[in-house]
Amino acid sequence: MWKFAFCPTFSPYSFVFLIWCLNTVTYLASLIMTIFKYDELNPLVFLGPNLNILNQLGCLNPYETRINW
Repeated sequence: MWKFAFCPTFSPYSFVFLIWCLNTVTYLASLIMTIFKYDELNPLVFLGPNLNILNQLGCLNPYETRINW
């Protein structure tokens, strides 16, 4: 369906599609970890995971990088 509607060269084996799938799975995993561990999402970002979970997963937090180098 996507091949005819959006992109005529769409392939589920393309690099961009595989990176999108990996990114989506990682985002959903961080949301699930947030819900089970903290029972609330980040109030500053719509459907955003808790910042503590993101720090545990190794995200780049400029404040933490600068202060806790």
